[in-house]
Amino acid sequence: IDNVSNVAVEGIPGIDSAVSAAVYARTASAHAAEQCLWASDLNNTSNYIRLSRNTSQELRLIVRDSNVEVANLLLGTVADSTDFGVVFAVTLNDVWGLMEGGTEQTDASAAFPGIAFHRFGKSSAGDAWGGTLYGQAQWNRRVSNAKLTTILAGLAATF
Repeated sequence: IDNVSNVAVEGIPGIDSAVSAAVYARTASAHAAEQCLWASDLNNTSNYIRLSRNTSQELRLIVRDSNVEVANLLLGTVADSTDFGVVFAVTLNDVWGLMEGGTEQTDASAAFPGIAFHRFGKSSAGDAWGGTLYGQAQWNRRVSNAKLTTILAGLAATF
């Protein structure tokens, strides 16, 4: 999806205690604001799991529960107009993420927020991605770090 800015899915079946995902995308040619690539939430900004890139070009996996940020993993820095792959998993007390060329990032004390909506390219707060989403896969369970790492190695060839 080029210039992805708002694809939403409501009523995600089975994602109530864990989610794992693999995403392959391209950053926009320029940006001046927060950019959200992937998000699951309650259609508000109080509870969410979000994969976002900030104005410093840092790609972060952020988990917020009951209006409290419970995890914020810096997965790496991605320049404008750059392809990249990332995999991550979130469940109670286990937030894990890895970006191509990066090192594993973890948080072992985060809550799992309530989620009912899934979005590609835009957060519930309106932060649009504006780049390209080549593809993504998602599981409603905790996929192992080893399996996600193997998936990450093949993302560029898959998409």
